Amino acid sequence: MLSFALAAYGLYVVYGKHDELAGASTYLNHLRWEWLAAAAVVEAISLTAFAALQRRLLHAGRVRVPLRTMTAVILAANSIQNSLPAGPVFSNVYAFRQYRGRGADDVLAGWVLVGTAGLAQITLVVLAGVGLAGASGTGSGLDLVGVIVGLLLLAGLAVLAWTRRDWIAYRMATPVRLVQRVFKRPRGNVEAMIEHLVQRLHAINPTKADWTIATGYALATWVFDVSCLVA
Repeated sequence: MLSFALAAYGLYVVYGKHDELAGASTYLNHLRWEWLAAAAVVEAISLTAFAALQRRLLHAGRVRVPLRTMTAVILAANSIQNSLPAGPVFSNVYAFRQYRGRGADDVLAGWVLVGTAGLAQITLVVLAGVGLAGASGTGSGLDLVGVIVGLLLLAGLAVLAWTRRDWIAYRMATPVRLVQRVFKRPRGNVEAMIEHLVQRLHAINPTKADWTIATGYALATWVFDVSCLVA
């Protein structure tokens, strides 16, 4: 029954895009296949670099996943993100469960998602800053200033959250108690759970090499993604 409901919803979504789909063939009238092939290649490299980024962060938590497996997970997560309503939420839940199924605990799986987002923001700011410097004096360059500042703030918050992770964890006691009273979950002693969380976070200790390589993968993800757009 659920399958029929999902199929019906899929048809409804496609029908709602009928006008866009009807005109899609006009985009192919002057298609240059060599550039399409180039775009496909560089986007495949971008996705592989993104998979390598998360694989490296998992490796920092002593969980090893083959690159081929991680790339398949990333491809599926991206498909979910770009296909479903609230796709980013569902894709993160999917990725989280995939990490759990391959040996990561809740703390490591969540840390990989947060670390990936933080490195992606930081490297995007760097790349956007280079682009803005190259476009100085143009209207398009000025339009990007607000966006880059916003991304820079998000990146700063990600770094601050990591450096103050103990302080943030211990401040979670009151909200967790409130959730326990309302939903009766999570069960157990709140202080003990938070202490375990802090100890587990300290067990995830990426080296300078881990951060350097992961940052390189994050930057490569954006560079090849932009190259796909250019192609």
